[in-house]
Amino acid sequence: MTLIACALCVALTSGCRDKKTPEDYLSSADGLYQRQDLERARVEYRNVLALDANNAAAHYGLASISRDKKETGAYMFHLGKAVQLDPQQAEWQFEYGELALLTGDIATAAAAERRLRELQPNSAKTAQLSLALAVTQSRWNEAKRIADAALAAYPDNADLWGLAAVAAKKQRLWEQALQALDKAIALSDNPMQYRLLRIEVNQERGNLEATINDLSEMITISKEPEPQIIHLSKLLYQRDGHDATVASLQQYIQRFPNSYALQTLHVDLVKNRDPQEAGRLLDNYIQRAADPTGLLFYRVSAALANNLADLARQDLQTILNRPGVTEKAQAEARALLAEIAWLEQDWAKAGGLVDQVLKADSNHVSALLLKGRLLLRENRATEAVPYFNKVLGLDRDSIPAMEALAAINQHLGKVGVAGDYYQRILERNPNHYEALRFAISESFGKGHYSNTNDQLNKALQIYPNDMTLLSVKLQLAAMLGNYNEANALVNKLRELKVDAADILFFQGFIKQKQGDHKGAMAQFGEAISKRGEYEKALQAMFTSAQSAGDINGFRNFLTRHLKANPSDKSALLAQARLASSDEAVKLIPDIENALRTTPLWEAGAVVLADLYRQSGDENKAMELLAAQYRENPTAGVGVAYARYLEKLGTTEQAGQLYEELLTNHTDNTIVRNNYALFLLEKVASPQANRKALQLTEAFSSSENPALLDTYGNALVKNQSADKAVFIFKKALSLADIPDIKLHYVEALYASGKKTAALELLAETEETAVANKDVKLTEKITELRKTVK
Repeated sequence: MTLIACALCVALTSGCRDKKTPEDYLSSADGLYQRQDLERARVEYRNVLALDANNAAAHYGLASISRDKKETGAYMFHLGKAVQLDPQQAEWQFEYGELALLTGDIATAAAAERRLRELQPNSAKTAQLSLALAVTQSRWNEAKRIADAALAAYPDNADLWGLAAVAAKKQRLWEQALQALDKAIALSDNPMQYRLLRIEVNQERGNLEATINDLSEMITISKEPEPQIIHLSKLLYQRDGHDATVASLQQYIQRFPNSYALQTLHVDLVKNRDPQEAGRLLDNYIQRAADPTGLLFYRVSAALANNLADLARQDLQTILNRPGVTEKAQAEARALLAEIAWLEQDWAKAGGLVDQVLKADSNHVSALLLKGRLLLRENRATEAVPYFNKVLGLDRDSIPAMEALAAINQHLGKVGVAGDYYQRILERNPNHYEALRFAISESFGKGHYSNTNDQLNKALQIYPNDMTLLSVKLQLAAMLGNYNEANALVNKLRELKVDAADILFFQGFIKQKQGDHKGAMAQFGEAISKRGEYEKALQAMFTSAQSAGDINGFRNFLTRHLKANPSDKSALLAQARLASSDEAVKLIPDIENALRTTPLWEAGAVVLADLYRQSGDENKAMELLAAQYRENPTAGVGVAYARYLEKLGTTEQAGQLYEELLTNHTDNTIVRNNYALFLLEKVASPQANRKALQLTEAFSSSENPALLDTYGNALVKNQSADKAVFIFKKALSLADIPDIKLHYVEALYASGKKTAALELLAETEETAVANKDVKLTEKITELRKTVK
């Protein structure tokens, strides 16, 4: 062999040796984890997965790191993957079941418990998980059976005695719980958790003396007894009063002179009697402290609670300037400075500080929340969502994150997703105002009036003088014909100093429901004039004008009103919609001016685009809608833009836009309805018809005749004419709309009911001729070509 060949052979061999295998990375990661070098261990475990995506040990390693760093979401994910990939690992199954119980995922816990019983049917760990699951599900007979059998087999297992105590405690079997805890404390190498549970038992059964004795004993043996001292102080305050509690606390402060938690409790107790003395005491503690960081944060919280932002800022700068301050304290100080900047509307400063915090600690919850809020303020909801989702990954009970995600999805028209978030909020806080309001609004909008009334009654017990809730209650009463109740609620709202324009609106609403449309128009008009711009009252006035046959009266009101209130955008739009084509085009400059004032005025942009089209400037209409959609991608603007693309014959581009709208506004009925109509009318292929049916199936329970009409047409196109007949019947029972009648004729004919179809067509034609409805007559003539 030549020297070159030898050298090449050596080079190739060494190259092969240098190439790491998944086992190499795993061994390295395990070693790093043992040395608690968690970030480098995480990198190595990920290297394993890059080469072997189904490596269960790597997933378990990542789960262990996430557990140690308290990253609950990642912990649950990686541990779940580990047990899925290697279900024979009993220890992992036990850990997964415990975690699932802690996070409230009972189904997952039950599955892990079943698997563990298969792997180790008679082990202590299996008994522990089975007992914990039974206790969580309140299966007391089963829990007793498991506990008795397990303790007979493992009488020296402290964890089993502890679980037996929890079961007894939950059933308020106090003596039994205390006996089990005494056994657990005696057997355990680390009995602190059982001592804490004993304190809970004594407190819950109302034995103050026993609770105080337990706390005092625990304080003497604990290395970090501050939480127990604080608990004891609260009980001593209840039993012995202020002075004795302060005296006791001062003794503990002498024993633990560096405990800022005890010092701040001392300040709180003094503050109840003498706020100025409390301030001097806090200053003294800060001056004497070797590390005053915690005390400074306490003073910052007190300053912010009293709106003293400058004082809070000074203390936070002191923390940041202190030598040796920890990275965690620096991050917390900057996060609080960012909150102050947010409150002072210094958006740039808030953003810069938040970015610094997240660079140092990417899991800082308050910084993540503020970053999301800052992005929302800039209308960058899509970018904000990951921040709020990350907060929920770190804290699944974070109500601020759920509030933000609910509001974002509501704005995007994803009502179902928003509803899920609000429901999760109510599970954690049944009195949450926005979540209650959303539930009431949804129920009211769907016509579930009995349910709405129950929800309102519950909410008004919590918020008895809330004007929004009372106004919904008033409208519901009027709709159900309970006019005395509605008028009584008007009087209550008047007593609560509700705006006079709103009182006039409510009075008009009651008259409208009583059938006095002329009277309702007068009150709605007065409400609009008093406020200057009142879109809800304007819409109600138009409804009454239609019912009273007085559209001219409504037009005259608009003319008078706009002279006095030229900036009323809703009135301007109403005037444009009611005007003839020539008159409407003359309104273009007025709407352009209003849109310059309010660039994201969705309804104005849609109407203005239509006026441009009527005036022959289709390019300008297209540019306006495209620009509006880029700046404000709401469902309303998007649908208007898509429909305009349809009119121009750009079917492919319109279809792409509808797909984008459906992705961003999944639950929005306007998007689904218009997309379905587009598929049925413009695409009209078997595949498009099937998709239209999928989009509209949820409309079957709707009370909106237009939605039912689209669903019925989709059924006919998909050879389900019999079902379509029923849907069209329902739609016509809600509103006698000629176009829906013609679709009903088609459904009857397609289902084989030709005689009924022809009779209804003749009847509709007779009405159209009598009413001199030329357009309807033309549609009937066209339909007769197929319905013979």
